[in-house]
Amino acid sequence: AEKLFGKFIDASDRIYKINLLGFEWVRVVMENCRKQKWYTSGNLFWMYNDCWPAVGYAAVDFYGKPKAGWYATKRAAASIASPVRNSSGILEFICLNSSFISKELSYKITLFDCNTGALTLLKDGNLFTKANVQSTVATLDVNAPDNSIVFFDICDGETLVDRSRWYKAWLKDLSVPEAEVECTYTEDTVTVTCKKGVAI
Repeated sequence: AEKLFGKFIDASDRIYKINLLGFEWVRVVMENCRKQKWYTSGNLFWMYNDCWPAVGYAAVDFYGKPKAGWYATKRAAASIASPVRNSSGILEFICLNSSFISKELSYKITLFDCNTGALTLLKDGNLFTKANVQSTVATLDVNAPDNSIVFFDICDGETLVDRSRWYKAWLKDLSVPEAEVECTYTEDTVTVTCKKGVAI
């Protein structure tokens, strides 16, 4: 966790970064398994819940509350996912469709420069994904600046279906400007809107 996200400041920062590591670990494992189907046709995670109060990789804590890995599983196991793979210096932007429905979707690839705050459109377009198939949507040479993030969005109309990100440097080495977010609540919904910057 320290290698990826930086030195621990205090106990709460340590717990936060370990949970973030749990999220990223589960997301990467699930995406890699899905990208290799049918060679990898299933996976099994150990373990579902903590058997005592602990900071670990279980999906649910001792008290029955979802941990970061729970949300990573929910996201990475969604019927449509958008992982990015670095293949010998070429970024592959992949659409994983595990549903039984072929879909017409759109995609957008953008570059966020952490130094200037500029967001540059690199590629966009429409895609048709067949049911229960993965396909490479686009490819790009890895020539992004070190202090930048590449975002890959897949949308169904105006609705964001999935977003993934890729960065050349370790996350701890990126000087990402702090985002300004706004939260609104209803009886059963929490909406988080990024008002300024980029919320990773």
